[in-house]
Amino acid sequence: MVRGLNENHLDIKIILLYVINVLNYLLKKNMVKQKYCFIEWVDASMWGGDQVPRKEAKEKYLSHGFVCGFLIHEDKEKVVVGMDWFDFDDQFRVINTYPKSGIKKLIIKDFPIQHYEKTKTK
Repeated sequence: MVRGLNENHLDIKIILLYVINVLNYLLKKNMVKQKYCFIEWVDASMWGGDQVPRKEAKEKYLSHGFVCGFLIHEDKEKVVVGMDWFDFDDQFRVINTYPKSGIKKLIIKDFPIQHYEKTKTK
């Protein structure tokens, strides 16, 4: 027996744990966990095809940017992010790939949402 708890307290605790587990199951049944991310990145910049003197060319700089979106994939070399996510068939739109070598900051969060069945439009 746990110190400070009698048999009645243990029964209530077991019942509460059971109820919590059942509720979690019911919630998760229709919940989808999609990850969302924020990236601060630096990458190459393209400056066109015109001839430029060395003095001017050496003043060019790297692109520095920020992006937020749905995390599609992450591995040791890259992070793939989608702007739009269609949960009913797990498809993405406006997809960008960022090299890990250029990522200064990467924050990944769970984004639990209610899953809706695909509906037909007339």
